[in-house]
Amino acid sequence: MTSVVLTLWPLIAVLICMNRPVHVGVIWATIPPYLLLPEATSVYLPGLPDLNKTTVIALGLILGLFVVRKDDTEPSAKDILVARSIQTFLLAGIFISAVFTFLANPEPVRFGPTVLPGLSWWEGISFMSDLFVLFFPFMLARKYLADTEAVNHLLFALAISALCYTVLMLLEMRLSPQLHRIVYGYHQHQFAQHVRDGYRPMVFLQHGLWVGFYTFTGLIAALALWRDGFGKKWLIAAVWLFVMLFFSRNFGAFVIAAFLIGLWMSLGRKMTVVAAAGIAITILIYPALRQAHVIPIDSILDVIGSIDRNRMLSLGFRLDNEDALLARAAEKPLVGWAGWGRQHVYNEFGQRLSISEGRWTQTIGATGWIGYIFFFGLLTCPAFILFARRAAEGLPPATYAFLIITTGNLIYMIPNSTLTPVGMLVFGALAGLVQKRFSAPDEKPAAEQDEAATPATRYTRFPSKSLPARGGVQAAKRT
Repeated sequence: MTSVVLTLWPLIAVLICMNRPVHVGVIWATIPPYLLLPEATSVYLPGLPDLNKTTVIALGLILGLFVVRKDDTEPSAKDILVARSIQTFLLAGIFISAVFTFLANPEPVRFGPTVLPGLSWWEGISFMSDLFVLFFPFMLARKYLADTEAVNHLLFALAISALCYTVLMLLEMRLSPQLHRIVYGYHQHQFAQHVRDGYRPMVFLQHGLWVGFYTFTGLIAALALWRDGFGKKWLIAAVWLFVMLFFSRNFGAFVIAAFLIGLWMSLGRKMTVVAAAGIAITILIYPALRQAHVIPIDSILDVIGSIDRNRMLSLGFRLDNEDALLARAAEKPLVGWAGWGRQHVYNEFGQRLSISEGRWTQTIGATGWIGYIFFFGLLTCPAFILFARRAAEGLPPATYAFLIITTGNLIYMIPNSTLTPVGMLVFGALAGLVQKRFSAPDEKPAAEQDEAATPATRYTRFPSKSLPARGGVQAAKRT
């Protein structure tokens, strides 16, 4: 069952992309498979990367590009300057640093009876292909989801898909996380981790924590549609998603949502950008802060313990695990251990003692500081550019929604590895909006150009209900 579904998805993606604008194909060939395809399984192909959920989404997008029309979606000649050049440099740096990483790891590593072989060129190619699969949605979004119509479409898709997902979440909150087992025949993660004075839904995602973060993403998208003047129905949708996030037993995602929504609603646009840039620089240097013991870990644990002792114990275990992984990463600080278990901690019997759950520990352990700076530098780059250019006016309103979503994702990646294909779409869309706005110093903001050229129309899946747009500069001033 799972093999058939994974194998057929790229063909379904082609059908989705046929005779549709490129941005529509990119969005709808990414979100539904992420939400519905099976987790924790793959199809083995000799001599080729295994087909898993992430791989088939990227393959579907690649095949879909061959059948979708690309006219009038190409970037202008001026889009090669400033922001685009910086982001392209960082993206290229991720792949170049990966080459140095596998070149620096030819030797086997021994832990008692356990021997991990050195990396050959084949492992290096596999390492690069994994990075390409991860960043392909980002590259597409940066190119094709950077105009008003495309970003409104993405906001709508995120909000409506999250709303639909709440129906499945309600089922699992009442009956326990069983949908993946019923449809695909097995649980995708440990069932015991999802029993917390009730049930935390997993639906068809990797873990209940991923469900919580997707609910947060849909919540911010719904709020953005409401603030952009698309109707009070989106405010009602946002309230519903906030309530569902609270009752889904995702404490971390709920706290992040409450914190960032409070910033977004109470601060002006400039201060929102300042806050996002401050969080971004913290994430970028987070390993150094942890190694220098700057972060008040004990105080944080005491606060969480006053709320929930079990969550305090869970976080304490994660932090101890991070310390062990950081010590292991410090043995190869520049280029890392290249993965395949080499970055983990083992005892004298060859048994693995560490668990790498946070994306930051996975990145610095596998690729070292060089890879980490390029990787998270690319993800945080839009926030820094917005801050450096003192940007607030003339940006599409969706820019701030994407800035909030990506900031939340960066925070969430400290304890978890929630960098998903859908998350990469949002990171890429924000990068595209920023590079289009700052591609040339003297050109008008993209939102002003769009309004001057043709009157925009509000995005809707039902043409008969289309209304005059409220995007552009006027909507930005209300954000």
